[in-house]
Amino acid sequence: MNLSVILLSGGKGLRMGLSQPKQYLPLGSKAVAEHSFDLFKAHPLIDKIVVVCEKEYEPIFREALFARPGRRRQDSVWNGLEKISSEWVLVHDAARPFLSRHALDRLIESREEAEALTLAAPLKFTLKEAGTNHFVTQTVDRNHHFEIQTPQMLKTHLLRKGLQCALTHALDLSDDVSAAELLHVPVKLILNPEPNFKITTSHDYTLAKALVQTLS
Repeated sequence: MNLSVILLSGGKGLRMGLSQPKQYLPLGSKAVAEHSFDLFKAHPLIDKIVVVCEKEYEPIFREALFARPGRRRQDSVWNGLEKISSEWVLVHDAARPFLSRHALDRLIESREEAEALTLAAPLKFTLKEAGTNHFVTQTVDRNHHFEIQTPQMLKTHLLRKGLQCALTHALDLSDDVSAAELLHVPVKLILNPEPNFKITTSHDYTLAKALVQTLS
């Protein structure tokens, strides 16, 4: 279907205080980053995978193309885009090892509904807005708010144009479909209640190790 993946695997994991980036820590029988990489590698609709990582980690990823990390997420994505010419692109965090084939398929199959899509999870907790000194100003209706996950899927030309717009206006983007939002292109949420969290802290890593044992 002319689909490529940009796997963002260049983070340094500074919040975990480790000498080794979190995406290369062992998780079960392989590194954290290998879990999603292997899932993409086995998918029949994915034509090409570009891994954004430092050169020393390239041997981990078999039969992939490589790009170097940038200063910000959007810079890393841009570097990955330079390696592809496909109609569609998926962008995924290598530190999210629990992406399921089912969730990935649902995202890809929904491409007829929008030019920009992302996995998202309904909020399970009460959400409050606070003002000065953390005093609550209102309770927010959680039915209209979602936790955004990856992969995020966009038409490649749209992602390029949105990132260029962000560069022109000196904007920092926290995720990839924000590039589409800048261009006023609707973004479709594909709800995914399955575990797909990002390993960011040592607590996350402990939880991931327990979960992978349960799933194995």
